[in-house]
Amino acid sequence: MVDGIVDTYDHYKALTWHDTTDKESPDWLEIKLPKAHRVGRVVVYPFDKTLKDYSVQAHVGGQWKDMDQVTGQNRDRIEHKFSTVTTDRIRLFVTATNGPNARVTEMEIYEQ
Repeated sequence: MVDGIVDTYDHYKALTWHDTTDKESPDWLEIKLPKAHRVGRVVVYPFDKTLKDYSVQAHVGGQWKDMDQVTGQNRDRIEHKFSTVTTDRIRLFVTATNGPNARVTEMEIYEQ
């Protein structure tokens, strides 16, 4: 997920995150940073275009805050830009998929 490898084949399901609840939502994936950082851009690489509807969330002030929301996606790379926040956690909160499961091969987190 955060190894810098965008794998479009992943035959062994070793390089992608996937939820374990077939045809059920919501599902979520959380990235915990070693310490708080300023974050204003997140790039998501869904495996095989599986993400349809989801939110990019940051943990701010003890609660999850939606930073960006998408619906009807069907792409291999989705970039999210938002007002910079200081956080130690970023989460994808998936509410609908293209297929039975949410699968993500890579996620990049940036200040800008």
